[in-house]
Parts: sequence; C-alpha cells; structure tokens
Amino acid sequence: MNMSGKIVFAILFAIFISSNCAVGATITWDAGGADHLFDTAANWNPNTVPEGGDSGDDALIPVTSYDPLVDSSVSDIHFQKLCIGSGSAPGTASVNVTGGSLNPCRLYVGYSGDCSGFLYITGGTISVSKNIVVGGNGYGTLTISGGTLKWRTDNGYQLYVGDEGNVNINGGILEGGDLFMVSGGHLNITSSGKLILYGDGTTIIQNYIDAGYITAYGGDGTVMYDYHNTNAGKTTVWAASGMLTKAHNPSPINDNGWMPRDGFNLSWRAGGNDAALHDVYFGTSYSSVNSATTASAEYKGNQTTVTYDPVYLTVDTDYYWRIDEKDNGGYTVKGDVWHFRTYSTGIIETTDPCSSRTVWQITDSDLNNNIHSYYDHSPWNPATYEIIYTSTRNWYEDGNELMRAENASEIWVMDPESYTHRRIKENAHFNLHVGAFPMWSPDGQKILYGDVDEGNMFYICDMNSMDITTVYGMAGREWSPDGKYISGYNQAVNEVFVYDVVNDVTTSILTFEDLKYANSQLAPALYQSIHGLSHTKWSPDGARLTLISLITYDGQERYFLHTFMPDGSFPLDISPSVNFHHHTWTPDSQKIVFGSGGNDPSWAKQYIMDSDGSDVTLLTSGVAGHISLNPDGSKAVAERDYIAQYFTNISTGTNTVFTTLGSQILGLVQPHPHGVWSPGGGYVIYNNSNQSGTWQMFVVPIDANYPFPGQPWLRYNFSQTSGSIANDTAGDVNGTLINFPTDSSQWVGGSLVFDGSNDYVDISDNALPIRDFHNRTITCRVKLNATPSADTFIFGTSSTYRCYITVNASGNLRATLASSGGFGSATLTVGTWYNIALVIRDVAGGNTRGELYVNGILSGISTVQNRHSGNLVGTNIGSYNNGTSGFGNITLDDFRIYPEALPGERIKYLHSEPLMRYDFSESSGSTANDIAGNVNGTLVNFPTDSSQWVGGTLVFDGINDYVDISDSAFPVRDFHNRTITFWVKPNVTPSAAAFIFGTSSAYKCYITIDSNRKLQGTLGSGGPFGNSILTVGKWYHVALVVRDVSGGKARGELYVNGVLSGTSTDQNRHSGNLEKVNIGSYREGTSGWANIALDNFHINTEALSPGRILTLSKQTK
Repeated sequence: MNMSGKIVFAILFAIFISSNCAVGATITWDAGGADHLFDTAANWNPNTVPEGGDSGDDALIPVTSYDPLVDSSVSDIHFQKLCIGSGSAPGTASVNVTGGSLNPCRLYVGYSGDCSGFLYITGGTISVSKNIVVGGNGYGTLTISGGTLKWRTDNGYQLYVGDEGNVNINGGILEGGDLFMVSGGHLNITSSGKLILYGDGTTIIQNYIDAGYITAYGGDGTVMYDYHNTNAGKTTVWAASGMLTKAHNPSPINDNGWMPRDGFNLSWRAGGNDAALHDVYFGTSYSSVNSATTASAEYKGNQTTVTYDPVYLTVDTDYYWRIDEKDNGGYTVKGDVWHFRTYSTGIIETTDPCSSRTVWQITDSDLNNNIHSYYDHSPWNPATYEIIYTSTRNWYEDGNELMRAENASEIWVMDPESYTHRRIKENAHFNLHVGAFPMWSPDGQKILYGDVDEGNMFYICDMNSMDITTVYGMAGREWSPDGKYISGYNQAVNEVFVYDVVNDVTTSILTFEDLKYANSQLAPALYQSIHGLSHTKWSPDGARLTLISLITYDGQERYFLHTFMPDGSFPLDISPSVNFHHHTWTPDSQKIVFGSGGNDPSWAKQYIMDSDGSDVTLLTSGVAGHISLNPDGSKAVAERDYIAQYFTNISTGTNTVFTTLGSQILGLVQPHPHGVWSPGGGYVIYNNSNQSGTWQMFVVPIDANYPFPGQPWLRYNFSQTSGSIANDTAGDVNGTLINFPTDSSQWVGGSLVFDGSNDYVDISDNALPIRDFHNRTITCRVKLNATPSADTFIFGTSSTYRCYITVNASGNLRATLASSGGFGSATLTVGTWYNIALVIRDVAGGNTRGELYVNGILSGISTVQNRHSGNLVGTNIGSYNNGTSGFGNITLDDFRIYPEALPGERIKYLHSEPLMRYDFSESSGSTANDIAGNVNGTLVNFPTDSSQWVGGTLVFDGINDYVDISDSAFPVRDFHNRTITFWVKPNVTPSAAAFIFGTSSAYKCYITIDSNRKLQGTLGSGGPFGNSILTVGKWYHVALVVRDVSGGKARGELYVNGVLSGTSTDQNRHSGNLEKVNIGSYREGTSGWANIALDNFHINTEALSPGRILTLSKQTK
C-alpha cells in the first residue's frame, strides 16, 4: 500500500470507528462446526453467532480451512463489523454469499496487511448500515454476480475502495450513498452488473473513469451512466460491451426538465465504442419521434457534436427527442425517446364582462386543473412576489398512451418579473378538492405543504437549497407570524399540535378534553365525540390562534370556533350563534370576520365580532364564502353563489362586484375562487375557469392602470447618455431634466449626477403614479457627492401635502409625510451608494403611515396621517417644490414608484444588491469601477489604446490579459453563500481550459470553458461540474451559486441562461481570503487566459434562489 493511501484510510478508519457505535464482543471464525454456515454457533470462537446490531459484536474472518457460507437458510443477522481477511496468518480468507441476508453495521474486505480478503456474492442481500471498505488496510476483492449489496445513503457514508482494493460487478446490484476511490483502487463492471448511487454522482463517476479507476469489461467496453433517467433521484452506472451503444445521459433530464422556450441546448453523452455520428430527431409527438426515419419531418440532421440547439420553441408544449448513434461503417443504434416541456411565459390580459375591470390570466395550460391552487393563505411571496400554486394535469402523455393523472400533482412558482413558471415539486400527493396548500414562510425563504395521501405529516422545503424536511405526527396548517412555529392538527387523535421550526420539536397543545371546558355555558358531559379539526389560524400579532372543530354535542353534530394561546392555554369557545363557515382575523388582531351560509345568496352573510366572541355584528348580506381582508382591514373579498366575487367595504357593508366566475369544470364542481389580496393590497389573485374549460389563475388590479404585481409603475434607470429626458422604462411618465449641463456630463455610468446648484428632474403633477399618493412605495439608489450645508432634497413636493426624502447638514437621511415631523435615523457617508425606500402604508381608520428604509433596514416610522387625495404638487427629484430650493448634490440611479405599500421583506429583497459590481461602462483607463462598493478591479496587460472597451463590455484577448481583484476584498472573503453572475460571449473555441473566473488551487473556485466549449465550475477539492456547451459569438447569462448546506458544507450550482447545468459534490465551506482572485485567467495570469467578451460581473452576498437567477437571465444583457 502506498503512503498516501495509508494516510487517507487511517483518517477514514478513525472516522468510521468513532461514529457512536459501542464495542461488543469479538467473535472469530474458526470453522469448528459440522457445516460451514454463517449462523452455526460452533463455527465461531467463542461458540456464539455475532449479534447485537450496530453496537454489537465484531465478526473476524481469518485464514481457515473452510470459508463461511451465507445461503438461503441464513436470515437477518445483525452485528457491528464483518472483517474479511483478519489476523496475522498470511493467506486468503473468503465469505461466499449465495442467498439469505446479513446486516452488519460496517463491512471490511481486506482487513489486515498480511491476510487477503475476498467476498463473493451470487445471491441474497447484504445490507450495511454504515460504510464498506475494500482494500483499505490489506488486499481486498469484492465480486458480485447476483443479489444485492447495499450501504447507507445519508451523512456521507460510502463505499471506499483503497489502493489495494478491487470491486468486480458482473451482475446484481451494488447500491448506496457515496463512492470514494484512491489511486490503485479499481472497479470493473461487466454484463448486467449495476452500481447505483443516491443523488447526482455523475461528476465523480466521470472523474474516476477519466482516472482509470472505473472500467467496463476490463477496458474493452464502455462505462455508461445517467442520473434520474434509469432510477429517479439516483445515478446508475453500468457497462456496455464492445459493440456500439445508445446515447445516454440527456440534458435536460428525461421527464424532469421544464425549460424556457429558447436559449438552451440539448446535450447527451455519446454511445460507447466508435459512436462517430449522431442522427437527431425532434418533435412534439412521442409516437412520431419514436417511429421517425431520416425521411421524416422529425429528422433534424446528422452531426458529429453532442449538442443540438432547438432554437425557438412554443411555450407550454411537450417536446420529444431521440439520438441514433452511428459508427463510421454506417451501423446504427436507435436511441431512446426523451421528453421535456417548455414552461409558460407571458400573461393574457382580458376585461371582466361584468365589472369591466382589467384581469390578467396568469396560467394558460392544462397545468392548473385543480380547484384549490392555494386555498385561503396568501400564495404571494412577501419578498419576491413569486406566486406559488399547486396543479394537477388532467391528462398527460406517457409513451404513446394517454393516461389520467388523478394524483400526479405538482407545486409550481410563477416569477412576476419574467412571467415564467418553474416546477419545484413533483408528486405532491393531493386530490381534486383537498390541496397540498403550499404556503410561504413569513420571510419568503421556505414553503410548507401537506400530504393528503399520508395525512398526518407535512413538508418544509428550503427554497434556496431545495432541501426538504419531513415532519411527522401532524398536518401542517399555517406559519406563525414570526416564522418560528407551524400550527396544525392530527385527525387520527383529534389534537392540535405546534411544530417548533428552529428546534425540530412537535408538541401537542390542545385535546378534545381541553375543548370540553372552553365554554362555561355548556356542559362538558354533553360533548360526546369529535369528528374533525381544521383551520388553525394565527392572529397577526401571534398572540392567539383559532380552530374549527366538528363535535357531536348533546346528540347534535355542530361546528365550534375556538381561540387559544400558542401553548394551548386559555382555550375559549367563541362560536357565534349563527351558522358560520370560513373566517379570518382583522389586521389589528382584535376582531374576526366570518361568513355564514356558504355561497347561497339567500342566506349568505358576513359578520364581524370581537376576538372573544362578543359583539357579533352583521356586515353584509348576499356575499360570503372564503373571506380575505386587505392589509389595512378596510375591504374584504368574498364570493356569491359561485357566480361572482365582490369587494365588501367593512365600514359601510356595501358590496361591489369585481369579477365574474366561470362554469363548472368537467361537470364536477363550481369555481372556488379563494380570492386573496397581494401583500401590498393592490391586487387580488383567484382561481377561475376559462373559456376552454380548464382551471386557471387570475389576478385583478384594484386600479386598472396598475402594472403587473411586483413591477414598478414609474421607473427611471438613467441609462441614457445624452438629452434632457429621463425615460420612464415602466410606463409613459417621462421626467424632464431642468438646468442640467448641455454637454451631457450629467450622465455618468448609467446614473444621473445632480450638481446641488439648481438642477432637478420635473415629474408631471398630473401623472397617475403620483395621484392619490397613499399605499405607494418610492425606491432609489443614491450617493452623496458632498456633505450638504442645509436640507437637500432627493424627492420633493410643495408643502400642500408634503412627501419629502431629504438629507440634512449632519448627513441624516430623513423623510416627511403630510404634517408629520421628519423621521429616520440613518447617517449617509459621502461617496457611498445607498438603497433607500419610502413606504406610504395605509392603516386602519382611513389613515396612512410613512416608513423609511435604508439598505433594506427600517430607519424610521412617521406618525399616522390623513391619506392624500388628488394630485401631488411640485413633484420632482432633486429639489423642494420644483426647483424652489434644497437642491441635492447627489448621484441617483434606478428611481421607482410602486403602486403598493411594499412589505418590509419585499424592500429587503429589492435592496439585496450585489456586493461587487463591474458593469464595464468605462470607455478608457485600466480600472474596472465597482459601482456597488469600492472593490475596483485592475486591468492587467490590456491594450493602451482602450480598444478593450467595446459597447459597454470588456474584451479579453486570451493571450495574457486579466482583471485583478484584491484577495483581501470583503466580497471574496469567506467565500460561501455567495453568487457570481455575469454575461459572457466566447470569441473562439479555446485550445485548453480558459478561465472566466479563477483563483489559486488553495481553495478552487473556477468558472471555465474547456476545449469542447463546455462551461464548467469547480469548487474546493471537487471535480468540474456543468454540461452546457457554448456557441462562439453568442451571449450567455451565467451564475455560479456557492450555497451553504447542512453539516458545515457548501455546494456549487452552475446555471446557464437560468437553467441548472450542473451541481458539485458537497465541499467544506471556505474561510479566510480566496487567493489569486481574478477574471480572465488562472491564478492571476499564470495560465488559462480566456478569449471572451464580458459584461455585468456581479458578486452577491447570498446564494440566490433558482427563481431569482432565472429572472436575472431574462433581463436584457
């Protein structure tokens, strides 16, 4: 054994034996019995069969006259270690398994340096609950030709093949978590043998193939592998003999790839043994593609490369493709048919026939054929405004057969910026009426969803890492307002539970017995039986919860409404005397609004009562159903008789129809709209049936002039380079530059510079975005050019109705609303960029309140003011009252007005700007300016004539130039939970790996293009990952996400045009400084220079979500 192998094994061995297994007895094989069976006590010294499970006996197999046999008579023997080849006597020791089952905690084949170990498996099952080591401390050979050998799949447990280890998989299955091999170790696959690893292990398998560690037929065949196609969620490795084999390992993954309509390539691994040519077939019908010949329309040509660009596709469409492999002699192997679907983009704007309101249909396919896309909890993400929903497709094509998808349901997210939909969960297990009910956590980072098939369990999905936590013992119903707890119930025992998210603890807090004593007016003895629980809802302040129960009381089955504290104490029966259905808390947590009589207009009513059940007051008649209140509690949305939805004015009880409802779907049920307000109160989302007879989702704005949810109503991005107009890229309210220079010197790097003397930007007082200026949000990026001598205005009006954002002589950022005094406590530093937001939020009583944010952090709140109505006067950017005074010496960028009072999480999200940002807008010089901070890059070896600056991009010649980034810069310190994004265009095909982003090898963080134009990432000690092939001369959006995962690890994710291209193995998180950080080469100009054009290079201080990356990729370069 070489020394490096000994060191590696010694480390692993120490880890393996210290994993909380107590030491049992040592039992040694001596073959003293009449037979050679493993479970004969007389064959062991002492005369006892190994036992004790994971903390039990060690079974040692030394050199003896007869080797142990495990046949069908041997069953389920559990012990700690099976060590084949132990002791100091030289020779060989073997175990033969022909049937039956063994269950050791650990398995060692080749346990000492003197005795060789052999394990032969032709049948039966060996299930190892932790690790397998072959050839780790002595010569070891594992040969399987039938049966199954498994090892543990989680927490890094692995099959370790040492430098004196050999694994032969001639048949049967070798299956488990990780595979780790060192130089000298060998794994050979033949015939029907299969190696199956959990998760995506394709990168490590390819690395071992390249290193010669894994072979097929001793090197005469081809090692084949795929992820997810043969076995869902697993990597399957097998062997192909010397004949030509099928193409495999498709990207996108078969039946699991939802793709954009353009901007991506199909790719595959070539079939083994001289697959020189590839016939490409592509179409929209499985049967047509499957039966196609070179004379068919589906035939797209013959090629030598292993990528194909489908160009421009149709949204919401199933596509099928096939690759036939050919050798140089013309022999052809027909390929499998693979499938993916394009997701929907765009929205359909319609007009409601009854109310004449603008309505957006946001889904347009068979995806959403389900009554309850979300139920009565908000599907809006409070930070990103993404919309989460569940779907059940009525029919889908499986092969050439149409099948009913009764329970094949999915969870989807729609992005409001790009209008794209992405699937985040398959097989979410819910039926037509009872949904999985996905709900965002209050911070928008996680979702909770249920499982009807299993009942009393639910899932929590981290939307960044996509890791899923399963919680047993209760059906999750709702997040607490602070996101620390989830309430729910267990219908099997009829108890209310609370799940502690932080500590992973589920606690029963309320039982049927508790409910019997919740009403002093009712007799506990008359509570006879309980039939169900539902609707645990937290009050907005988190102080109490509600619960609906169905109980037989005094011989009658009736519904009860209860409230109680989060620990279950002080349960109170607040059931109204009238019939009731769905209910909701008012925003101030003081009252409860509920509907009576369902949707029948003849007896449907809405009521409001105090939270203790007193003062029940009729609000309105004829409208009830599922009630949702807007953020200030002034309006409710509910439905009437499955015909229409109405707004109810809470103070007056008047009803106004705002949308009609469609017909029954498939003759089954009427629409269940479940209208829910957006977080800012400007929109309502609901379910409805469209004219084609499928369930879809719709959004209606409160004002017909509003933009789509989440988008600004007015936006000046100051991207002009000349002129006196600030173009409104969101609408048509252009700003007029007053008193600015005539030489266009005010336009600097995509921002507008104010001189503090007399210039400002005039905004028309009649513009819609500034009329009735309440429930609005202003955001912008600002930099002080000098310390002001008096109050200077970033945003100003006249004093008729004051709406000011100012900086005083002490550098304090302040805001003023109506008659309020200044509020806000942040101090700005000259020369530093800040993200600021002024939110004017409607509150109860017809009032409004100002909130000032700096870099996403709340800086101050105004006193409550009267809501503005009419036109603001003297509205402008950069002064008080259209140039009267208070001119700001500032630089401004990205000024926006939103038609809603955005929630704090949304402000924080909008202000999660890159920590470092090179937009390469310079036209000369040797510095790449960091417009997000102060980590400027230094151009090294670039031309002196500034020819590298081309159209707002930076061109690298691939000879010796690169951009140096300081190793001590904060953005590249402790480089985990980070995201790098940029646009890149390859100018040539590189002859060797070309580095777009590079470091030294001390801790590798590389983004490269190889000689096949394959874009790849490398992280830590892992191998390259990523499968996308780039085309010379074409721009691509690229993102490398370094995402924190459990166990103190980090995982790399590489995206191309918003689509995941590859994932690294988990690596130790980086700490300290990255070394030799640069753009364009390896190790600051050592080698690997890239011949590329680059634009918008960003480093973010968080691991961006897949949805956010997709959105960024949809933005114009």
